[in-house]
Amino acid sequence: MLAGIVLRWRPIATLGKYFTGRVQILNEHRVIRCGVHRHVRHPAYTGALVGYLGLSLSFVNWIKGA
Repeated sequence: MLAGIVLRWRPIATLGKYFTGRVQILNEHRVIRCGVHRHVRHPAYTGALVGYLGLSLSFVNWIKGA
């Protein structure tokens, strides 16, 4: 879950003022090709999915089994 959180917040910090809650093109918008963006097209979405996977695994009863 922690890996997902880091993977989500790192690209948000990289985008800075260009990150918004809505998908839109802002003035002077540039394509980011450094950091995590070099390997994953949408790292914030990927990080959210990894975080949700970690959250769901944390609620599994490991003694009884899945």
